[in-house]
Amino acid sequence: MFSQPIITPFALMIPGQLAITQFTQINNSFVVDVNNPAIITSIAFFLMQPLDEGIAACLYYSYPPYSQLEFLGAIANARPSDIFSTSFSLNPHTNKQAQIKIVIQLQQIDQNLQQMILMLPEKQGYYFMAIAQHLDRFLQDYPKQIYYNEKNQQMLVVPTISLNKWLQRFTEKYNIDPNFLFS
Repeated sequence: MFSQPIITPFALMIPGQLAITQFTQINNSFVVDVNNPAIITSIAFFLMQPLDEGIAACLYYSYPPYSQLEFLGAIANARPSDIFSTSFSLNPHTNKQAQIKIVIQLQQIDQNLQQMILMLPEKQGYYFMAIAQHLDRFLQDYPKQIYYNEKNQQMLVVPTISLNKWLQRFTEKYNIDPNFLFS
């Protein structure tokens, strides 16, 4: 079932560590154990040689008891490298683990995977939308019933300092994990 570490057409870089170029192949997955996941804020994932046409290398992680895979991102010939934020420090499944597994699977590129690989400009739009939704959820703490246009309606009455509080909390969370909005 387990084989010797093999060299693959892809590699990983975790800040503060040597490049990871050898993985253990288990069925159709390439696996490597990483220690102290809570301190891993991002993973650079790149091709060292082209993949077969129509194939993507998908990056996942798994935490004990290693029964499921969580998707981090994908690369392919059209986008042969990327840096993925992990959110491990804020994830209760990973931030207290001594070790997790990074798993890479080669998969056929379907329409959804193709969009994920190539959506850099769209990622920015999604991110800004997530920021707006985060602010909206924060402001929902300030509802007030008022009588307006002959109707009893709920309005937001927001103290001036509330936006400063939101920005301060947002900045603190962002400094810890730039992808906390998607966790």
